[in-house]
Amino acid sequence: MRYVRTAGKRVKEPEKKGKLNIKKIVALILAIAVVVMVFFIVKNILKKDKQVHTQEANESYFSSYENNKWGVINSKGEDVISPSYEELIVIPNNKKDVFIVTYGVNYETGEYSTKALNSKSEELFTEYQQIEALSNFDENGVMWYENNLLKVKQDDKYGLIDLEGNEILPKEYEEITPVNQQENAFKIKKDDQEKIIDRQGNEIQLEEKEEETLTNPNYEEVTEAGENNLIAKKEGKYGITDLEGKELVPFESTSITYNKDAKIFILEDEAYNAKILDENLEQKLEGIFLDIDTEKNYIKMRVGEDYKYYNFQFEEEPVTEIFKENTLFMKKENGKYGFVNSQGEQVVECKYDDATEQNAEGFAGIKENGKWGSIDKNGEVVIEPTYNLDEYLLVDFIGKWHKGPDLNMQYYCKD
Repeated sequence: MRYVRTAGKRVKEPEKKGKLNIKKIVALILAIAVVVMVFFIVKNILKKDKQVHTQEANESYFSSYENNKWGVINSKGEDVISPSYEELIVIPNNKKDVFIVTYGVNYETGEYSTKALNSKSEELFTEYQQIEALSNFDENGVMWYENNLLKVKQDDKYGLIDLEGNEILPKEYEEITPVNQQENAFKIKKDDQEKIIDRQGNEIQLEEKEEETLTNPNYEEVTEAGENNLIAKKEGKYGITDLEGKELVPFESTSITYNKDAKIFILEDEAYNAKILDENLEQKLEGIFLDIDTEKNYIKMRVGEDYKYYNFQFEEEPVTEIFKENTLFMKKENGKYGFVNSQGEQVVECKYDDATEQNAEGFAGIKENGKWGSIDKNGEVVIEPTYNLDEYLLVDFIGKWHKGPDLNMQYYCKD
């Protein structure tokens, strides 16, 4: 509404009623439709992208061995790199698709070449002459790899990168070697000078050990175990002494290991019968020692014909409380093994002579007539009992692949 003057008076100008512009309305509707369509397309793309990234984050990779060749499989048991290499493919972090391949080995001169591949068999970090994973050992002699680190060589100098290729230590060292049993500690040599540094390049001092005690001439081997005890070997058998050499546990075991996180001693004889002692050397458990997990805080034992789980207070724990994410749980009935779901409903008939609990990849082992096979997370048979694994210390499956006999090498095979 606006005002106009007429004969000296101000009056209101009548409103003009415009015609409906059909073209503009149709254009507006089309524009809104396009915006809505684009919104849902982008939303769907982002959803799929999120799903892909989630799947990638949940994917795991393992070295595989078949017909005397090495490859890589994923957590579904599918070939990522078909077995085609002469040497073990090292996977420093099984959640990352970075695999270290060794090839062209000359066993007479010790010379060899290396390269890094991803899950698409694309070569990574090609600017380096050499790429290697940093292997280390814990106090029990079990091998592990420095988390998320690779040693690289360029112009005959060494440095460190992470698994994304970012430089951690510059390529200026004559040598880089992990310090045994120490995480994030490296012995480096530069300009003929040696020192110990961390991954930031800071010089560090490691605690020096009671050398006189550790080289006690009365024993064949001596290892520290906790604050006040030593594991010693005498005449081929292991026992436990105090720091002065007083015998606390007789020299009767084939092996004794100490887990500093759980603060327990594991004593085993020739038949792998085990006794578990607490830090006061009191016996708490007895049976076949199978596993210890310091993240989920359990000890797995086979007691008689039964599998049992204990917390670090040596209290028995139900398996459903330890593996809450599992879809299947082992059940024994009338001397035979099967599987139930988390509600206790039967999924796999109790007909097998032995079995293993479902692993992180969703597979479980089943044994029948002396042979092992596997089932998936739904209880469906992946491979009928086929493999004789009686000599294996650990039975574990990923699809049709079973864990290899050398636990330090961490690989799966078909044989």
